[in-house]
Amino acid sequence: MESLPDTMQNVLDAQSLRHRIKVATQSIHDKLDSDPAGLRLMSKEATRSDYAFFLARTLGFMRPIEALLFSKEVRSLALPYWKPSENRVERIESDLRALGISQATIDALPTMAQGPNIKSVGHLMGVSYVIEGSMMGGLVMAKPVRKTLGLEPDAMSFFLPCEPKGIVKKFESFATALDSFATCDCDEQDAMDAATEIFTLIAGWFQSASTPLLDVS
Repeated sequence: MESLPDTMQNVLDAQSLRHRIKVATQSIHDKLDSDPAGLRLMSKEATRSDYAFFLARTLGFMRPIEALLFSKEVRSLALPYWKPSENRVERIESDLRALGISQATIDALPTMAQGPNIKSVGHLMGVSYVIEGSMMGGLVMAKPVRKTLGLEPDAMSFFLPCEPKGIVKKFESFATALDSFATCDCDEQDAMDAATEIFTLIAGWFQSASTPLLDVS
């Protein structure tokens, strides 16, 4: 089958739910992308302590989100042909331990108090747009971070849970499910509202979190 002409593909992409969520959340997403801790981690001045701080702060918002995503109530909303990724909290904790951080210190790290509101399939898909999409962002960060810090793979399981092609394939599978799940306009609105809410919660967490600096030699 021949591929669509670029102009036609652009029209289809502009009509997709993933594109409309991206447009609706662009400003808050840009705010997160300009976060000082993330920018420092991408710089040549980054240290292992910067990496540990980034992981610890990420753990703080992933704990309540993952617990909610895999609660009995939210599991009942999941689509039969797509399920959210699991074990991200476990992978972050594993990376911190690989950096020499004790489990007791990890357990004591602050956690975001409020999780997103997930009351419908649309809400679930909107939250998942942000969480699944973050793995694509992790691919962008992984290479410079690993090069600058000389990290071993066992300290990068959050960024690289599998081969890069596998991460891309999983996100494409999710994006296909996102674009096709809605049965009414309310489903799509729920997805956009939930994506905006979780981006806002994470941005607020980044500003207010009391995550300590972790000394990693």
